[in-house]
Amino acid sequence: DGRDRAIGVYVCFPSQWRPECILGWSFRRIHDPIPDFADHEAAARSLVTAMVERGPYVRFVWTLVAHGELDHHPDDGPGTRFEPGAREGWLRVERQVTVPFPEPKAALFLIRTYLYPFSTLLPDERAMLAEAVRAMPRSTARYKGLEGHHEAVLSAIAQA
Repeated sequence: DGRDRAIGVYVCFPSQWRPECILGWSFRRIHDPIPDFADHEAAARSLVTAMVERGPYVRFVWTLVAHGELDHHPDDGPGTRFEPGAREGWLRVERQVTVPFPEPKAALFLIRTYLYPFSTLLPDERAMLAEAVRAMPRSTARYKGLEGHHEAVLSAIAQA
């Protein structure tokens, strides 16, 4: 009918969001909490068109978390955001793939989650991660739950 919407959702290991709530939501509504991503209707429409008509596309998304559990649903277990004073930090990476289905005007979105304890990262990987944290825009740090924790995060990365 010309509208974009999630028509089926199955997520095993969400990262601080509720997949059970997004059925029927538009791409823009789903991504609304993410700063600087699909902020305008034209941008969202362009991304959806690319997902449906071109690709597949692969992208990687990362954040820092407080434990090595894969499931970070906000209703399950202890908080997962990295906190100052955490004994260990983890780099959570999602490999996200979109697969186009142009004929029915649909796309499949796949997520594979990886977790890396800071202690397993090589020195150059820790340096790269620290630089990414330093360069992170404030809006992104707020979204990832890292705002105001930069020094603690950098210390945890360095001490791993």
